[in-house]
Amino acid sequence: LLNWSLTDLMLDHPEIAMMGEDVGRKGGVYGVTQKLIDRFGPDRMIDTLLDEQSILGLAIGMAHNGFVPIPEIQFLAYLHNAEDQVRGEAATLEESQSGTLLVFGMALLVVLLVLAAQFESVTSALVILLTVPFGLGAAILAIWLTGGTLNYYSQIGLVILIGIMAKNGILVVEFANQLRERGQDVDSAIRDAVRLRIRPVMMTAVSTVFGGVPLVLASGAGAEARIAVGWVIVGGLGFATVFTLFLTPVFYRLIAPLGAAPGKAAQHLAAEKAAALSG
Repeated sequence: LLNWSLTDLMLDHPEIAMMGEDVGRKGGVYGVTQKLIDRFGPDRMIDTLLDEQSILGLAIGMAHNGFVPIPEIQFLAYLHNAEDQVRGEAATLEESQSGTLLVFGMALLVVLLVLAAQFESVTSALVILLTVPFGLGAAILAIWLTGGTLNYYSQIGLVILIGIMAKNGILVVEFANQLRERGQDVDSAIRDAVRLRIRPVMMTAVSTVFGGVPLVLASGAGAEARIAVGWVIVGGLGFATVFTLFLTPVFYRLIAPLGAAPGKAAQHLAAEKAAALSG
C-alpha cells in the first residue's frame, strides 16, 4: 500500500523526491520503494549512505530549492518523528541566518559609533558607511554571477570587504577634512582628496584582488570554502572600489555641509584655553 501511495504521489507531484539508504536500488531499508526507480529514475529516487545527518541535510537542501523531499531514515521510522527532525533542522538553519543579520547590523552600528568618535562628527561617519551597502550588493552580484551561495564562508568574505571599504572611505574623508581645516571649501577639498588618495586606494584594491585569485582557483579538499571567500574578495572588491571612488565624493558633498566644520571643536577648545591663560 505504501508503494502504491508513493507512486500516485510522485505521479501527481513531479517536485517530490525520495532519499535514503538504497531507496532506489534495493527499495530502501523497509522495501517500500521497490521498483520506483524504474519508473521515476535516479534523480527522484536518490540512494544515500545510512547516515541520518546526510539524509536530513539533503532533504533540507532540496526543500529550500523548491522540492518536496521524502527522506527514509531507519532510526526515524515513524513519520511524525522524521517530520519533527526535519522541521527542527530547518528551524535551526533559519535561526542562524537571522542571527547573522543581527550580527551584521550590530557590527555596522559599532563601526558608526567608532568612526563618529574618531572624526568627532556623525556626518563624516555616515559618508563612509553609506558606501558599504553598495559594496555588499556588488559582492552578492559577484556570488550570483559565479553560481555561488551566501553561506558562512562568503559571509566571512563580506566582513573582510566591509573593513576594506571602510578603510578606503576613511582615507578619502580624513584627508578632505584636513584640507577643510586648512581653509578649503567642501567641493575643492573632496576633489583634491580623491585625486591625491586614489593611488593608495587602488594599491590596496589591486593587491587584495590579486591576493584573492589563488582562493578562486583553489581545488581539492576545502576548495568550496576558499572559492566562496575568494569570489567575494575578487569580484566584490573590484566593484566596491569603484563605488568608493565615485560615491564617497557624492555623499561627502551632500552630507558634510550638514555637520560642523572639521576641527571646529579643537579650535574652540584652543581659544578657550588661550583666553583662560591670558586672563
